[in-house]
Amino acid sequence: MKIFHRIEDHVCVVSIIGRFVGEEVLDIKEYCIPFIEDKNIGVLLFDLKEVTTLDSAGIGLIVEIYKIFQKREEVVAICNPKDNHMKVFEMIRLNKVLSIYATEEEALAEFAK
Repeated sequence: MKIFHRIEDHVCVVSIIGRFVGEEVLDIKEYCIPFIEDKNIGVLLFDLKEVTTLDSAGIGLIVEIYKIFQKREEVVAICNPKDNHMKVFEMIRLNKVLSIYATEEEALAEFAK
C-alpha cells in the first residue's frame, strides 16, 4: 500500500494505492492525522481510484474522520470509487452521508465554488 497527498487551496486530496483494509488502515489514519488537525484544511478528499480492496475497517476510518470534520462544519468526500465500492456505499447508505464524485476533477470543481 502507498499513500500520497496534495493540497489545493483548502482541499487535501489523499490518494491510496493498494489495499484499504485491516492493518493498513492504521497507517492511513496516522498519515491523515496532520490533515485532520490542520484547521486550514476544509475538505479531505479520499481518492479511491487505485484502491484494490476496501473493507469495513477502511470504511470505518472514513466515517471516523467524517465525524471529526462534521463537528467543524467541514467536509470529507470520496472520488473515483470503483463499482464494487459504490455498491457497498449504497448498501450501507454512506452515499447519503458523504459526497461521492465520479472523478477528482468533478470534486475539485465542486469545492472550488
